[in-house]
Amino acid sequence: MRGRRIQRGFSLIELLIATSLAAGAAALLAGGLLAANRIADLRMERAVLTQLLANRLAELDDPLPIDESASGSFSSPYDGYTWALERLNSTKESIGVFTLRVTHEGHTVDAVTARRMAAQP
Repeated sequence: MRGRRIQRGFSLIELLIATSLAAGAAALLAGGLLAANRIADLRMERAVLTQLLANRLAELDDPLPIDESASGSFSSPYDGYTWALERLNSTKESIGVFTLRVTHEGHTVDAVTARRMAAQP
């Protein structure tokens, strides 16, 4: 009686399937890491915009001497970051309601503030 051959190791098809599964898992992991990195970059950009917005709000004079809109840009290292102050309609002459917007590469953060206006001569 002939003995059965004992099969050791893996067949070629098993190795191909295992390699394909490993490659698929690696691709999913890489995609997840790229998405997480992009989200982290967006959060960092949002944090910088928010900090610049808070700084600009703190720099606004109280009472505000302006009755119109104003805009400008930030100095180095924040080249490319801009701000805009726009007056909204207010029910009182002595109170100005403004929107302050900070923008960089299509990302924007807004704040609305109410400030006393400088007396008109």
